[in-house]
Amino acid sequence: MLKILAITEYYNEVENIPGLVKNLSSQTHVPDLWLIIDDGSSDNSTEVFIENLEKFNIPHLLYRMPPKSKPNANLKGRAFTKVDILNNEWVQQNKFDFLILIGADTRFPPTYIELSTKIMHKLPIFGALGARIRNEPGGSTPMGTGKIVCWDVVKATSGRYWDLDPDSLWNLIATNMGYKLLIILDLVINVTRPTHMYAPSGFYDYGKRVKYLGWNLSSALAYSAILFVRRTHPQHFLRGYIHSLIRDKNWRCNDPEVEEHFSVKRMIQRLIGAVRSQDEALMTRIGIDKQRESAIDEEFVHRAVSIIRSKISNR
Repeated sequence: MLKILAITEYYNEVENIPGLVKNLSSQTHVPDLWLIIDDGSSDNSTEVFIENLEKFNIPHLLYRMPPKSKPNANLKGRAFTKVDILNNEWVQQNKFDFLILIGADTRFPPTYIELSTKIMHKLPIFGALGARIRNEPGGSTPMGTGKIVCWDVVKATSGRYWDLDPDSLWNLIATNMGYKLLIILDLVINVTRPTHMYAPSGFYDYGKRVKYLGWNLSSALAYSAILFVRRTHPQHFLRGYIHSLIRDKNWRCNDPEVEEHFSVKRMIQRLIGAVRSQDEALMTRIGIDKQRESAIDEEFVHRAVSIIRSKISNR
């Protein structure tokens, strides 16, 4: 049977955690180990997390960052750096096949992990797989909660974590290793709040992030003008950039691969559709309905794999 490592990084999620653990315990394939990273919570999230994991007999490991007064979406990667998943003895001794990234606000259909990992196992050409959040448009690359990453890509990330969370980095590493990326459009996840990347706060954090990636003020202004035309929170983006320009002058990315991918030229080219992104995924539907969300069989998996293979051939 395929072995799955789940990872949840969280901050003050006491309201979400009981529902999350109960939801994951009802999966047709429960992860073999759940690695939880408390990113400095000021409430009792961790105590509640452990209590619920033990209630449902889910194996787990806990890592804790120092307490802090508020979260910072642009520094999630520092928690992953401290943990460095592959340095853990339990992880080294157990050969995992896949990693699944899980946000505390996530609620999966019961067959989510089983179906996703079986597809990945039968189609080893893919290094990462993503789904869609219900009632959100989503992007063209696998990102965020529910993302499945093959273990070869996870191993290649050892020692390469950066300040931001490793989500984007996994995609870049996967494509540079020759893997393709996959998004299954009718594989749908529910969340208890709007995804950060589509909220005003997400664009504020994104503005801070591009300063970290080396953008100058004129580049940030040009990008915010495009966001204004697209009506996607330009003021929050620009405020985040200026905030970082004033307060975080020495905060810079030192990974050339990441800097090149997120350079202002390439970001604007991608935004206006002039070039395809390096981490653009193959996107397809495979015929999931309510029945398939509750139970799957090998015939359905085989049919889904055939649909995806045909999309690869026609791309």
